[in-house]
Amino acid sequence: MPSNPGVVFVFILGLFLAGVSLPDKGRAQQTHRIPLPRLTTLDGPLDHLEILETVPPKAVRLPAVDTTGALFLSVFYSWHQTNDPRIVIMVLPASGGDSLYIDRNCDGDLSNDGAPDFFPLGERDHHFEIVAQKDLRQRTRLLLARTLNVDVLPDSLRERYVDRDGNLTPSFARFIGMLKGKPTFDGRCGTFFWDGRVSLRRGTLEVAGDSIQLGLFDLGNNGLYNDSDDVLLIDREGTGQLTYMDEGEIVALDDVFSLGAHHWRVAGVDRFGTWIDLRQTDEALTARFQARRDSIAELQALRGATAIQVDSSLWALTGETIDGDTLGLSSYRGGWLLLNFWGEWCGPCMQEIPALLEATHAYAELQIIGFLRTNHLPKAREVISSKGMTWPQLRLTPAVEKRFSISAFPTNLLLFPDGVQGIRLNTVSVELLGRLLKR
Repeated sequence: MPSNPGVVFVFILGLFLAGVSLPDKGRAQQTHRIPLPRLTTLDGPLDHLEILETVPPKAVRLPAVDTTGALFLSVFYSWHQTNDPRIVIMVLPASGGDSLYIDRNCDGDLSNDGAPDFFPLGERDHHFEIVAQKDLRQRTRLLLARTLNVDVLPDSLRERYVDRDGNLTPSFARFIGMLKGKPTFDGRCGTFFWDGRVSLRRGTLEVAGDSIQLGLFDLGNNGLYNDSDDVLLIDREGTGQLTYMDEGEIVALDDVFSLGAHHWRVAGVDRFGTWIDLRQTDEALTARFQARRDSIAELQALRGATAIQVDSSLWALTGETIDGDTLGLSSYRGGWLLLNFWGEWCGPCMQEIPALLEATHAYAELQIIGFLRTNHLPKAREVISSKGMTWPQLRLTPAVEKRFSISAFPTNLLLFPDGVQGIRLNTVSVELLGRLLKR
């Protein structure tokens, strides 16, 4: 399971805008309004942790307090709300617990968020909310935990990850340390927090004498439940569990799905997730959620292509062009963007230039930014001019090369208009780009 942002974030493309009634192509049927009063995490154990650091993970302004002994972490908030989906928390040990200075307004300033939260040592969990600046009703709840909720794990699994005191097992600590670039991390309780998202609204559909548990999952984690990537979870097997693991229990908000002997569709959604309307329909079943997942799997099967998830902090990246200008990626968000990592010394890079040129003419919606690692800038300028490469060329710095894990040239990253999904490719062709853009 991917560790960021802590839940299985699979790429979903959606066309649905909920919050209004939807037309039913079949005969008129009764609408069932299901209240969703319970706000919880997904069922199952927390699956993500953050190591506490002695320095902030990104630049923040600290509050005017004694920060001796302060520790820092960042947790995932939402890719819908800000360019950077992670917020910083300063943990200041105090008598009997920890004071938490949380960047609630996502402005990189820990001094203007009100009084700190207090997380007593005797408590396992601490919940806090992030309130959207434009609408105080739009709230996202997050949690920190000192120890894993081992009660939901069988002994055989628990023993692989944690001991009875909340320490990570040596093998699991080594794995986490390797994953996070902290090879000396020993996994002692108190050196990390588990974190999670409280973004599942639960309710029950009563129909034909049956009670079926439902959940509306705010996948984007922005406090709204009618976004195109939000989904409906259905406890079809009656296990009492709602997870994001069983594809047979997940439907898109624009799907027609079966429950019992009938077909159903979503007729309306409260944008804050307090209710959902379901209506029986004569329409044929659809599998839009599955199709969207399958389309990603198909792209992964393409030779040299790997589906990637885009960290929203990428859109804050700026760089210097070979002409000395500053260029930021943020202005390109919302469209198809190809990042082309190349060099004038690289034979395969030179060979794919005609395909890049043809693609810019064939697909007006596609924009390209070059990242140039050059051995001889005058020669690179000559190539760019003679070939007619009109797109911007940024100098590829070691930091950016490491940021994108560039280990071969050329490498191409095609970023989707949603700003969240992408495809990593080696060389590109006009046909392949066309297939991706028309998916």
